[in-house]
Amino acid sequence: MVKGAKPINWLIKGFLEMDSLSLMFGEPACGKSFAAIDLACCVATGNEWHGKPVKRQGPVFYIAGEGFNGLSRRLMAWQVAHGYNLRNAPIYISQCAASLTDLGNARLVSASIEEIVEETGGVIPSMIVIDTLARNFGPADENATRGIEKMAGKIRR
Repeated sequence: MVKGAKPINWLIKGFLEMDSLSLMFGEPACGKSFAAIDLACCVATGNEWHGKPVKRQGPVFYIAGEGFNGLSRRLMAWQVAHGYNLRNAPIYISQCAASLTDLGNARLVSASIEEIVEETGGVIPSMIVIDTLARNFGPADENATRGIEKMAGKIRR
């Protein structure tokens, strides 16, 4: 181990680190959203994810960009498959896309999350899911960095 390097702090051992940014990618319609929903529900409920324990059960914020009807059906299917009712689980799902490359929208999302955290006793989210990146990206070009660099410049000021 490199001097000063800390051991990995896993949210789901061997798969997903805590306090990090991760990206799922793959061909269209390969199941990324299904996997994201499964991860989110397991973290929110503390259920194992495919035999791997969740280290820090806690609130999950799911910023959905599309397929709201399909999302509710997928959540219902997850409940049936796991025998768990999500009604009281700390999973918070947006009602619209976020357009996160717009600084005002990004601040609204952040403020909404902070408000829910305060209302629910100050428990820091265990996970934030943005599904899909393309639908929550807004008018910027997701394949170019110019829009993100411009936004990052505004945030740093």
